[in-house]
Amino acid sequence: MGGPITRKERKNCWEHKNCGFGPDKNGRNDKPQCPAASPGMFNGVNKGAYAGRFCWAVAETFCGGASQGRFANKFVDCLQCDFFRQVDLEEGRFLVLTPFDIKNTTSTQEEIETSNSGFYL
Repeated sequence: MGGPITRKERKNCWEHKNCGFGPDKNGRNDKPQCPAASPGMFNGVNKGAYAGRFCWAVAETFCGGASQGRFANKFVDCLQCDFFRQVDLEEGRFLVLTPFDIKNTTSTQEEIETSNSGFYL
C-alpha cells in the first residue's frame, strides 16, 4: 500500500482540469488568470498553491470556461466536481471545506504533524 500523499503529488485545480486559467495560463496570453490561481486570502489552504485546492470557496472562478459566481451560488455544484472529490480524498479529516473552517482545521493539522508522538489520527 502506498504512503501518504506528498505536496508534489497534490495537484491544484488548474493542473487537474488543465483549463489554461492557472498562474502560467498554460502559455496562453489570451486567457485571463483565474481568481483561484491568484494571490489572495486563501493562499495555501488544503496545501495548494494560492487557492488551487480551495477553488470552490473562491468567487468568480473560471471552471468550465466561464465565471462561476459566488461561493453560495456554486458550492453545491462544486461538491459534485471530480477535483473536489480528489482533494477531499487526499486531505481526509483535514479538508478545509468552507472559509469558516480555515483556522480550526489548519491549527489542528499543524499540531498533529509537528508532534513527536508517532501517532497519526
